[in-house]
Amino acid sequence: MKKYIFTLIAIMASVLISQAETVDTIAQFDNTHYDGWVYSKTTVPLSSSNIMQNKINLYGDYILTSPLMNSGGVDSISVSVKTHSNINTSSYNPTQGSPTFTLIDENDNELASVFYKFEDAQEHRAFSVKIDLCNVEATQFKLQLSCKDATLNSALSIREVIVESLAAPVMGDVDGDGTVTSADITVLYNYLLNNDSSCIVNGDQDGDGSVTAGDITLIYNILLGS
Repeated sequence: MKKYIFTLIAIMASVLISQAETVDTIAQFDNTHYDGWVYSKTTVPLSSSNIMQNKINLYGDYILTSPLMNSGGVDSISVSVKTHSNINTSSYNPTQGSPTFTLIDENDNELASVFYKFEDAQEHRAFSVKIDLCNVEATQFKLQLSCKDATLNSALSIREVIVESLAAPVMGDVDGDGTVTSADITVLYNYLLNNDSSCIVNGDQDGDGSVTAGDITLIYNILLGS
C-alpha cells in the first residue's frame, strides 16, 4: 500500500518548485545612494541631478566603481541594473553598448568578469546578471561597470545598481524558515497530496527537476542524521 501511495505521489508531482536563495543587499547606487561610488569621468561628479539627468555614461574609459563590498563568503552575487540610452537607430550598436561587470580586489586586480550582451535597441532597460564567486578567493571586492567599446552614440547611462549576495538554501528547508523540521515534510505532503504549494520555498530538494517522494525521503534522512 505504501509503495502504491509513493508511486501515485511521484506521478502527481510534475511541477518544479525552484530553489530559493537568501538575498542580502551589499551595495546600492541610485540618485540617493552614491556615497563611496567613484565615476572616472571627473568632470561629471556623482550627484542626484547628474544621475537623474543620465550623465553617468559608460563608454571608453568612463567607468563606475562601487565601494569595497564584503560577500560574506557566499557562492555568487546578483547585480540588478536600470539604465537609460539615447537611441539613434541609424547608428546605435547594441553589442557595442553592452556592459561588462568586473570584480576587482583592493589592489585593482581583476577577480572575475561578466559581459552582458544586448540583443536590441532599448531606451530604458532593467536587467540582472549573476556573478559566480566559486573561483574567487577574496571575500572583499569592488564592482566596476564599463562599456569600453561604446561610443558617445551607444553610451549607457546608469540610473540604478543593486548588488546582492546570494546564499544557497539550507538543504531540507522546504518552508524557508532556516531550519529542517518535520514541518518541512508536512509541507511537501500537502503539496503532493493536495496540490497546496502556499508554504513551499524550496521544494525540489534532490535537484532532479520535480517535487517527488524522493524529496521527502531526503528530508527524513537529514532528520535522522544520515
